[in-house]
Amino acid sequence: MAIMAMTTGQRRDLFTRLVQRAVASLDGRTPTPVVAESSVQVPPTRLWAQAVMVAPEAFGEVLASRLTDGPVVAIPPWERLNSPVPRPRPSRTPYANTYEMVLAECAPADPESVMAAILPGAAVESRTTADWRARLGEQWQVPCVIYATNVFDDVDPRFTVAAIVLRAGADRQPKPTRIYRIPAEGEPDAIAEDFERVLRAKGGHRLKHGYATRIPVAPADGYGFDRNDPAVARRQQAWAEFGHLVALSELCETPDGRINLTLDRKLLKSDREPGAARVLRTRDVLRDGTLAPSEEDDLWAAVSDSQLLRPGDLLVRRIARRDDPSGLLVAEVSEADLPAVASDTLLILRPRAGVSDTQIELLRLFLGTSFAKTLIMLDNPMHIPLTGLRELRVPQPDKALTSAIKDLKHAAGQLEAWRSEATSLLETVFLDEPRSARSRLLESGRRLRMRTQAASLVDDFPYAVRTRYPYPIALRWRHVHVALGSDPAETVLKRTLRMAEAVATYVALLGVVAAREAGISLGAVGSIRAKLQSGRGTTFDDWLNVLLGLPKALSRLPDSAPLIEVRGYWNRPGVAEAWERLKASRNDEAHEQEDDVDEALQQSQVDLQTVLAAAEFLCDLKLIYVLNVRYDSLADTSTVRYREMMGDHSVVPTQTLEYPGHIEDSSLYIKDERGLYLLRPFILGLICKKCSQWGTFHVSKVPKGTDDVLIKCLDHEHPRTMDGLREPLRLVGLL
Repeated sequence: MAIMAMTTGQRRDLFTRLVQRAVASLDGRTPTPVVAESSVQVPPTRLWAQAVMVAPEAFGEVLASRLTDGPVVAIPPWERLNSPVPRPRPSRTPYANTYEMVLAECAPADPESVMAAILPGAAVESRTTADWRARLGEQWQVPCVIYATNVFDDVDPRFTVAAIVLRAGADRQPKPTRIYRIPAEGEPDAIAEDFERVLRAKGGHRLKHGYATRIPVAPADGYGFDRNDPAVARRQQAWAEFGHLVALSELCETPDGRINLTLDRKLLKSDREPGAARVLRTRDVLRDGTLAPSEEDDLWAAVSDSQLLRPGDLLVRRIARRDDPSGLLVAEVSEADLPAVASDTLLILRPRAGVSDTQIELLRLFLGTSFAKTLIMLDNPMHIPLTGLRELRVPQPDKALTSAIKDLKHAAGQLEAWRSEATSLLETVFLDEPRSARSRLLESGRRLRMRTQAASLVDDFPYAVRTRYPYPIALRWRHVHVALGSDPAETVLKRTLRMAEAVATYVALLGVVAAREAGISLGAVGSIRAKLQSGRGTTFDDWLNVLLGLPKALSRLPDSAPLIEVRGYWNRPGVAEAWERLKASRNDEAHEQEDDVDEALQQSQVDLQTVLAAAEFLCDLKLIYVLNVRYDSLADTSTVRYREMMGDHSVVPTQTLEYPGHIEDSSLYIKDERGLYLLRPFILGLICKKCSQWGTFHVSKVPKGTDDVLIKCLDHEHPRTMDGLREPLRLVGLL
């Protein structure tokens, strides 16, 4: 059923209805409307059919008198004062509007006085009226504020009116403020019911169109809907987890070398003269992040060098609407756009020295969100305030995010280059001599097709696992995938379930390493330790229990913590259920209780793909085997030669890196953008004694009466023993 927009009359009636209900919730009586006979057309007297009409000069006196009889809805004069009136105490800002002076001088008639004042929305949220609100707060509390638009005829429907409900007793125990915004669409009775829920709501709880603040709002801070919205506060906290936050002013200067289109109109020329710069206006900042090309009706001006824009400057459209769901419109100035100067309809952001391209790219992306615009425009619904822009807290990329952004930009550039090459090839096919054109088309086309086919394989899941996942998983997958087309169902099912156990073990062991790096003890590791100490071996269940406990155990770690990707693995859609089915099938297969092997195989294949797809983060946690290390004790750095053990082949080229600190050779590490993380003794890279192949092993059992430890291979079925492992296992808490 479509939601219908309310008419102006319906919104006006609903607004007065909610105001009366808010007053009645505090006093229990119906308020008396007291309206100033004003030359200003808003607010009109017909907000209330029955109202006490008062001459503006007598409004304060009549209002005070009426308060002695009960609650009042006051609509004071809205005219601006011809000359600012000083406040009754030292202050930076004099009274600018009649309603400020009238209400600031209106004292409660008694300790239970209640009234509501109908005012322009800016009065209760703007920084310019902060001193007036502070004065008001010396005598009144503000238990409720109601915002509405489109309640007046012959007025811009976007104009916001506010009802600020006041209750005597600034010295009484403060309570949360309830703030409500009437939506543009909806059924009036349903909205009224939602408002009733807000009146009853506990502090800090956001409902559909309103909320109760967790703590009382300081009058000087303003009662802006978005500024005090608990949902906005939670989103700000969530962005802090994306990356540490810094003020935009730390990233960019905001030079004010702009041309004022009104005050500087004598400088503006319609024809370009030597030395003149193009004057950029709102229309020139396009939605695709670029500047519009020059047009015949552009304006030009001769300005000083200090006013000229520079390559890399960001231009932000200054005119915006807070209720528009899109973000800010931002364009970057390029060499081709110069010489140019910004008009006062734009704001200039100039990156500071030392700020990286990645930081600026992330800044542009953040400014393009509606949430960033909401934060900037908390105090101004119609344009971007420079102060709000400077104070905006912007998430900063860590190493992993910086790398991801660089990779994405490189990929976008590479794909664009391939597209341009293909387009150019097609456009020039008939420009050369026919024989050479045909040969060039076939040869170049073949190379482009090969690139496209190679790129498309990344979306081929079996191929992606074989080439991008860690070696023990990728190799197991290749064996399963090959067996699907040739081996009996029983054999394929066994390979599938053995691989599932290897995946669970590998991810769980990374979780154990992550917990150890953070100094966190895992309950499931304690159970494994007890088993190993008693001479029993580890099982599939043990590693699943580790996975199950990771979300809670690692919940307090920041997103930048080592190997933190494993934290959310178990809670990804379908993962827990898939593991339960795989465990049950593994138990049935081990006890030869599988009734329908074909059905079990089909389900296990689906579940295996589910748990593998959810573990795609493993592609970024590179498994490396360190071959040798040259350590420089003076510089405290290690030159490391290693093999990256990703994909289904163990024989891969060696690579070299410089790393701070000491790295041990002949050991496995996880390498990502944050650093290197030792896997010994949880996962070991060794030669198999039976097949002489290199493999990855983990502890399986610690037999009593011997120094040897039984270790199990993740990538094939050959176990082996190893001495000298008991002490490392004890040091990491597994013995």
